[in-house]
Amino acid sequence: MLPGDPAQMMLGQNEDSEQLKIVKQKYGFDKPLSTQYTYYLNDLSLLSFHSKKTSDYTYFTKEKYTGITLFSVSNTQVVIKLPYLRESFTKQGKKVSEVLLETLPNTFVLAISAIGIALILGMLFGVFSALYKDTFLDKVNISFTDSITKEKRKLEFGGNQVTEGMAYLSEQYNFVNVLPVADEYPYLIVQKLTETIYPEIIDDKLLIIVLCDISLMTYHPGFSFIRLLKYAKEIDITKMDLDDIYKECLEYIKGDHVDFDELVDNVKSEIKKNFNAEYYNDITNWIDIIFDRIKIIRSDIPSFFIDLVRFGKPNENNFFKLLLNSVGSPLVLNSESEGSISLPFNFKPTGINFNPGIFMALNQILRIFYSDKPSTCLLKDYCLKSKETDSNLNVDENCDIAPWKKAKEKNLCPVGQIWHHWALKDYYPAYDIEN
Repeated sequence: MLPGDPAQMMLGQNEDSEQLKIVKQKYGFDKPLSTQYTYYLNDLSLLSFHSKKTSDYTYFTKEKYTGITLFSVSNTQVVIKLPYLRESFTKQGKKVSEVLLETLPNTFVLAISAIGIALILGMLFGVFSALYKDTFLDKVNISFTDSITKEKRKLEFGGNQVTEGMAYLSEQYNFVNVLPVADEYPYLIVQKLTETIYPEIIDDKLLIIVLCDISLMTYHPGFSFIRLLKYAKEIDITKMDLDDIYKECLEYIKGDHVDFDELVDNVKSEIKKNFNAEYYNDITNWIDIIFDRIKIIRSDIPSFFIDLVRFGKPNENNFFKLLLNSVGSPLVLNSESEGSISLPFNFKPTGINFNPGIFMALNQILRIFYSDKPSTCLLKDYCLKSKETDSNLNVDENCDIAPWKKAKEKNLCPVGQIWHHWALKDYYPAYDIEN
């Protein structure tokens, strides 16, 4: 609870005793705390009770509430309405819901940007992190001393941490004073390493993003990032333009490794192996288009990601719109499990079998493989929402305790499809005691 009188906060320096009395009566601040709390719950409830007396706080008015009266009993109205979040103390006369709506566009853009950056960049090294799990190709271990407890500790640093750090720096660059302070792990590890190895560039977000970007074009982004920091300090990249930094650092980090085009082709091939059936032709064509265009963009504009960041917020950034048109976006779900996706230019799925949610099914199946007990399917809410357009989709108790059993149903959900496609329909996890 915050100290102070909310009525005085609303009036500010203009308050007097008469105005204070009016405001307290209007907002119910003159009532006992228990009564005020009851009023608050009543405001939030969809079904609420309101006095017919105009002087009472709970009097139902269209200016205050959005809803309809169901019936009346004596001096009380029973109303069904939208939750009322009340008026802002600092923006007098404006509803809290209106204040929140004003900030939603920026919040939405921020969320889409973060998800898009993390997914697009993570795709290129994620497959190899899985193939070489727990080897030096996957991550490096960093020893450090906890500044608070003075304990000697270790953390893992790999592609995920580089991607999260890069995404967070990009958001900081374009959304100044919007983001809350992030957790040190995984979001700030990139900056902590930079501060330790090459402190001269710690305030230059773009230079750190460049080194992250180059690192993510290798099989072992974590190890590459640390090597690049040392090399960048040696050649002093603060005196170089971005194109020269990309050219010099790429040449250094490549060494005897395969080039970026071969890495992209390998990743594309690994992903397509999950869908080696004619039924998934639209999915594999989609994958081909995305990865082939990624190679062209990286080849023609090596510093494209830096351009993407420094040209401003996505909703004002024509370069972002160009890239979005070229490679599209991942499937993004909101809190209501409503999905949106942007397909690449000139890609037109030919059949009804194109379901972007199939990629979430891969993640869910891996989750089953690595778990030691049943858990609710990650796609349950998505499938519930999908029933609005596909009434044959079945959402039942198996979605909560045994998603793999969906592979034996007539109308296959995304998880059932992949489980069946991988010839697993007669196999069950060891913890499925019924089988």
